[in-house]
Amino acid sequence: ASSFNSVFQPKPTPHIFPALHTSRNDDFDEVAYEKDRLEKDAKAMESMKQVAEEEFSKLRTPWKWTIRKRIWDLMEEKDIARFPRPVHHRIPNF
Repeated sequence: ASSFNSVFQPKPTPHIFPALHTSRNDDFDEVAYEKDRLEKDAKAMESMKQVAEEEFSKLRTPWKWTIRKRIWDLMEEKDIARFPRPVHHRIPNF
């Protein structure tokens, strides 16, 4: 019977966040953890922002913006666009 139990004993599950798994709850410094989390989040957001700006700047070629501005100005001048106004820097309703 003992060999049966040793074979089918549940194995300990590895913890995904070992820093959070402590034998005593007072070992966990929630303030330090939250500070670290927010710092890492800020770094990740800044990195994503830089990548997005670089990619978006590739889309802003001068000739496209010249054409867009002309169309937006024309739609406003001829009162073609519907609400919401003004139509600049977005795809307007018409």
